[in-house]
Amino acid sequence: LDKGFETTYKLNKADNGVYIFVIKGDITIGNEKLNMRDGLGIWETDSFVLKADSDTEVLLMEVPMSA
Repeated sequence: LDKGFETTYKLNKADNGVYIFVIKGDITIGNEKLNMRDGLGIWETDSFVLKADSDTEVLLMEVPMSA
């Protein structure tokens, strides 16, 4: 993602969660600032805003939260 890029990520299913891992760079999700090698899990929401604070590589994995 280029510095300054901002998007709203919408989950595919209401009972899913997302694990975010920053490979390179810095991002902000809500009030959370994440740097290289930081990870964050998000659940019990239908969307969130992600902003690249620098040129960034990030991995998002959407996973089911129920069995």
